[in-house]
Amino acid sequence: MSVNVPKNWEEQSLGNLTYVRTGKKDVNQGNPKGKYPFFTCARKIHRIDTFEFDTEAILVAGNGFFNVKYYKGKFDAYQRTYVIDRSKIDTKYLFYFIMYSLPFITKDSRGSTIKFIRLKNLTEYKIQISPLPEQHRIVAKIEELFSRLDASVDALKQAQALLKRYRRSVLKAAVEGRLTAEWREQNLDELEPADKLLERIQKERKASLGKNYKELVPFDTTDLPELPYEWIWVRFSSLLRESLRNGKSAKESEDNRGIRTLTLTAVTAGDFSKKNTKIVKIDEDSVKNLWLEKGDILIERSNTIELVGTARLYSYASKYAIFPDLLIRARVVKEIPSKYIAYVLESDHVKSYFRKNARGTAGNMPKISQPIVENVAIPLPFYREQIKIIKDLEKVESNVFHLNKVIQNSMIDIRSLRQSILKRAFEGKLGTQDPNDEPASVLLERIKAEKTKPKKSKQMEMF
Repeated sequence: MSVNVPKNWEEQSLGNLTYVRTGKKDVNQGNPKGKYPFFTCARKIHRIDTFEFDTEAILVAGNGFFNVKYYKGKFDAYQRTYVIDRSKIDTKYLFYFIMYSLPFITKDSRGSTIKFIRLKNLTEYKIQISPLPEQHRIVAKIEELFSRLDASVDALKQAQALLKRYRRSVLKAAVEGRLTAEWREQNLDELEPADKLLERIQKERKASLGKNYKELVPFDTTDLPELPYEWIWVRFSSLLRESLRNGKSAKESEDNRGIRTLTLTAVTAGDFSKKNTKIVKIDEDSVKNLWLEKGDILIERSNTIELVGTARLYSYASKYAIFPDLLIRARVVKEIPSKYIAYVLESDHVKSYFRKNARGTAGNMPKISQPIVENVAIPLPFYREQIKIIKDLEKVESNVFHLNKVIQNSMIDIRSLRQSILKRAFEGKLGTQDPNDEPASVLLERIKAEKTKPKKSKQMEMF
């Protein structure tokens, strides 16, 4: 990295200014409830019961997702994490310099699957050194500017949280009939009652399902939200045109030949594109009934307690992919828009129902069964009102998506601004110069003299 710096600055390799080593611990030696910080190659700081270091240090991840951290005190480190301490210059100045330089330090990282950096990538890297008083001023200026950016990030995160709550509140109002109350009042005389719609649906289901058809059974709605008197509660099973179906999982193909299947992430993220699929080796006849069609609803039958039961409308191409065992596919009758049902399955009362009824053993993810899904309570409005709800929610989602995009772009801009601040800082362009400062060359001479100064013997120390 070629940098133009002020005349009273100097350049020196990192290894001549610090002591660089690695930790000794394996990742599995950590303890989530440990007393001390445990620095691995992950961005998150873990915990551990022991400490190997008690110093002011810079921690650089030696592989994976390269990152750099600063810490002062007792801690321990993973064997592929570099610990940089005993700095001859301001440690925080060095920390921010490495933060800025990390893309350049790691550009020659090796490894086909997991990238890693070697010790010499760090020790031989050249550091631009300002006079010591200016180092302190640079650190203070960086932290002042970063503090302002942090406040901006916090405000953006709060905006994201507000948008999420707004969407949830509108969705709740939609499935409880409050969102379209005025529209319903204006169009009431022209609408087919929901119970008549349900009657038509059951006639069709009885004709198509034959012996598999089950008569409607009343169920307790005491704990469910109150609906408009024109709406009715129905079980999800009474709106299905075929039985629920679990997917099938198989080993991923090594030669990229086989059948494309979704991953669980596809449903969690609501993204069914190629990046959330994989090719598996599986017998074609065994999955002939698992090909997805537009309008299918996919439900996660196993995940964390927060995500179990997550539902998404499959909107990608038909016959593009099958789905794995951790997903349940639902196909609703043609008289009910699948998108309306997908919205209902995202609502708070359904998510709460899934979490309450999820089961799992120790060490396993919570699971919901097909009978649990079949018994989900669905609010059934007039058909035309369902269409109106969909349009209103689509408009809200479009606005939320647009605003989230603005927030995400602002986050990216802030990350770029941080790097810009660091760049200017280490080019001497943050207004931190003082002509009365002792040149960095004098500091380096003192460091060199300390390194070459002969150590006193124990005998000499006695006098």
